[in-house]
Amino acid sequence: MIGKVIGYHPEVPEGSYTVRYCGYETGQSWNSKKVKVSFAVVEGEYSGVPLTRYYNVANLGKPIGPDGSFEVGDRSHLVKEYRLLLPQVQSISEIDLDLYKDTLIRVRVKTTNKTGIGEELSESNQYSIIRKLLEIVPEPYETESLTKLG
Repeated sequence: MIGKVIGYHPEVPEGSYTVRYCGYETGQSWNSKKVKVSFAVVEGEYSGVPLTRYYNVANLGKPIGPDGSFEVGDRSHLVKEYRLLLPQVQSISEIDLDLYKDTLIRVRVKTTNKTGIGEELSESNQYSIIRKLLEIVPEPYETESLTKLG
């Protein structure tokens, strides 16, 4: 029997891109509780390429997976970026990531070249992640990609 490789970890050049929100899921990686927020590029030659922003969280609720519940600290990266992008929700006790729907976001992308324990990755094993959510892209934003991703 031949094993099947699952998951897609694309590599795009480091820089900033305009993306749209696709959803999130909760899980664990390297004994750390995480929220994985998925986006897709909506411009240029990388239009449609999926990118991910990973956040550490304090606790995971059930169910774990798509749309799972979680608890996150008030000074975490997730909360800081949420407040930056959605200033109307400065005082928050809950986070609704679905508020990112129908919004275009400018992000900074970085190439991951080390493992979680600091070992170098070969070039063929490197991949791109979103390092930071930067800002909401003001309307109107014209791109053919939005219809393709819709």
